[in-house]
Amino acid sequence: MTRSDLFTLARAGAQTRLNEIEAERQRLLRYFPGLAVVSPAVSRPQRVVSAAARRAVSVAQKKRWAEWRAKQARTETVGHAAVNGHSPKRN
Repeated sequence: MTRSDLFTLARAGAQTRLNEIEAERQRLLRYFPGLAVVSPAVSRPQRVVSAAARRAVSVAQKKRWAEWRAKQARTETVGHAAVNGHSPKRN
């Protein structure tokens, strides 16, 4: 079976399922006509962040990562020294 055949079968299956869902929707609307009234989706406006704010976030995150790396380096050194009796070699 080629990739194209597989895609064709998947698309046919998806269309069949979509038709089933639509038929179920129509049945539900017959029993519950009030469901047909749907309020429009409310979208939130996109937040605009200034270049200065983006830079401040970037600087703060870089500081956090530097602190984390420093802590990891201290932990690594202490752990190796306890096991091997000496500091690990740095590349």
